[in-house]
Amino acid sequence: MLHCRLKCLLLLGLIPLLAVPSQCWALDQQLGRFMTDLRRQRLHALAESYCQERLASDQLSEQLRLQLTVELARTFTQHATLVPVSEQELLLEQAEKVLTSYPLADLDELQRLYLTVNRHRLNLTAGEASYWQAQLINSPESRKAALQKLVNAIDPAREYVDDMGEWTRARSLATTATGDRILDYLDLLLLQREFRLDIAKGLLHKATLIVELESEIEREEIPTALPQVNEDYRTSTAYIGIFQKQLDFPELYFDAHLLEADWELLLGRYQALETRFGLLRKRSLSREKEIEIIIREARALMQQGQNVAAAKQLHQQQQSGQSTSPELDFLTINAFLELARVAKEQEDEDLEGRLMENINARLVVIEPGYWAERARRLFSEKEKEINYGSELQNLMAEAADLSKAGKWDDAATAYERAIELAKEREATALQADLLYQLGLVRYQQKSFDTAAVAFQRVVEESGDEEEISARAHLMLAYCSGQQGDQAASKALLEEHLKRFPESTTFHDALRLLAHLELSAEHYGTALEYYRTLHEAKPDDTQIELALISVYDELAGTFAKSPAESKRLLEKLRGDFPDAIQPVTEANLARQVTLRFVMSRLILQAPTEEKSEIAALLDPLRSNGVYSSPAFTPYREPFITIFANYLLQTPLQREDLNEIGRLPLELKLGLFRALTELAPDQANYHSLREMLERQLQQQQAELSPEQEREFLYTMLMRKYREGDALTSLGELDLIEQKLKLSPEQTLEIALLLMDSPNSSERLEASLGHWRRLESEFQAGTEAWFETRYYQIKLMNDLGQREEANKLKRLTLLLHKLPVDSEWKTKFDSL
Repeated sequence: MLHCRLKCLLLLGLIPLLAVPSQCWALDQQLGRFMTDLRRQRLHALAESYCQERLASDQLSEQLRLQLTVELARTFTQHATLVPVSEQELLLEQAEKVLTSYPLADLDELQRLYLTVNRHRLNLTAGEASYWQAQLINSPESRKAALQKLVNAIDPAREYVDDMGEWTRARSLATTATGDRILDYLDLLLLQREFRLDIAKGLLHKATLIVELESEIEREEIPTALPQVNEDYRTSTAYIGIFQKQLDFPELYFDAHLLEADWELLLGRYQALETRFGLLRKRSLSREKEIEIIIREARALMQQGQNVAAAKQLHQQQQSGQSTSPELDFLTINAFLELARVAKEQEDEDLEGRLMENINARLVVIEPGYWAERARRLFSEKEKEINYGSELQNLMAEAADLSKAGKWDDAATAYERAIELAKEREATALQADLLYQLGLVRYQQKSFDTAAVAFQRVVEESGDEEEISARAHLMLAYCSGQQGDQAASKALLEEHLKRFPESTTFHDALRLLAHLELSAEHYGTALEYYRTLHEAKPDDTQIELALISVYDELAGTFAKSPAESKRLLEKLRGDFPDAIQPVTEANLARQVTLRFVMSRLILQAPTEEKSEIAALLDPLRSNGVYSSPAFTPYREPFITIFANYLLQTPLQREDLNEIGRLPLELKLGLFRALTELAPDQANYHSLREMLERQLQQQQAELSPEQEREFLYTMLMRKYREGDALTSLGELDLIEQKLKLSPEQTLEIALLLMDSPNSSERLEASLGHWRRLESEFQAGTEAWFETRYYQIKLMNDLGQREEANKLKRLTLLLHKLPVDSEWKTKFDSL
């Protein structure tokens, strides 16, 4: 209800905006202020929907459309800096899409500048989001990634803002141009100053990351120890210094002072900070601005170790009844955690308990979003430090950072030291967790035996009801598998399913067990495991595809067992009741594989209606699917299944006519598949003759590669079937035209040999072996093969004298290697 009233009030506030005729709009300051106010109040969703609704209109001027586009992108990017990390990427993608999709070509010079500047500002804000994400994750890697992103945004932005020629031309146009223009002089001045402020913020965040990565340097040493930071400070001040002396843009004046205050915090210039805040408080400040100052004052106190004073100041603000902010709430929690740590060290259990109770209450009421997530992470870290001491907490953090950096030896050493400290403090649960982490490090080092020792200790020292015990037990199975003991791995996994049926690791163990059974080609067992997984996780695409692949393997296994094929088909239909859906690009892999498996099983089950196969395969025959690049890996299995279906199905004249209308590429594939299948099936000759005749008639439409494939397939078919209409001499001419590879010539030579009662075919085979001899270097294994078959064929043809002469000559000039497979064969000749 509150949201509805708020929306109504905001919409009432829009009336002046909507009353302005769109054709009169340039860069509208009222719209800009309205959007800025929404963002300041964190009403980003409302601001986004407002812009999107306005942009849906086709009655907008180009100026207004461009301004709304920029405001929408700016809202997305600012929103991204406040939400949890998991939501940031989508918002930044939306902002980038909004701005980069706007065409530059039709814009005038001022419009192009306006859009280009805001694209740079988008990149700077994305860099800011990565900075805040690094503060949340709190690791060297996240800081380095954020630093690089900021540098990539800052450098081109500085180059553009420093291009005096660009801005001089823009000022001239904004001042002198007549008619509608998106920027007047004041608009341009404000845009340039906001741009400079954004760059200065980026420089501050960049410098902060550099300082954090060099954590051993004291703040007063930064200017000399880190000259890059000092240079960035001077550049930032040069960009915004003038804003701090002029009040023509009040918001800019205040933001510039806050930014300078942040630099003073970073560099430890606390006296200058105090003077600056005294100056600002002489002006009339809103509660929002007062909160920004209070936050920085508290940070300054905490940086100087004055946690009690900071906590007192923040607590007073919380108790004042005035509005606060999520960042102020976070700082309050941080200050109280520091006090709780001190209370723990002083063994003041009463104070520690009251502080922790207060902190837990604040964690409940803090506004959801970035600062709430950061507060929870901070609480988790500090609670361990309070409970276990800073030395152990620091060791744990060091070990975790070393693990993330892949420095496994150093990480293992740190974890071992942490385990000893945890043991001294009798922190049993923590010790088990650290042992588990040590096991993971050893596993990454591929030291699977020592990893298994760590995991075994966790299992022995933790009860079965502990989740960490289940995780460690599962890792024992992984270690056994990595050591090559698949039997031990399977035994552990089977034990895991019985011992930890309620654990979150149950399905992980089941998945690994299914994979092991699949790898061992135990398809029946693997099928049942995957069916259980699929029932538990129906939306898991990987499990579904694995289950389908097992069905596919079993379809091949049961090729000669119609009854098993029938039972398997019934299971498949039960597991995938909605299997057959329209084929789209998104579901292609799933649909194709399911249709293939079902078709193969139907072909193998005599009682099944074969016409169902047509319904399964027809959508795959369409040009849109069959010719698409995504279908390439499926073409060969499709052709084989389709050919088998045609061979087993009674065909009418209309069926043959439909086959004749198939795409040329598919006809060629079918022709090849048919010639490789058994020619004694009922439809073979009619289908083969029809396809061969049609392909000959359409030969001019074939590409050179397709023509070669057709001629080679026809050639092999004639050799294989002993075509009486074509002489061996004619076939040899086709071979010469095709310029066959040695492998193809070898296949023909062996095929011709398989006719002991035809001297003509044996003579032709002998000619092929002689031709092959010239393809190989004398004395090699392949060369001895050609000589062996020549001698054998001469003997088969009764040319014994020539055969013996060739054998003696071969063995006289070339010595067979002792381990040659042809030595025994030559001895048998």
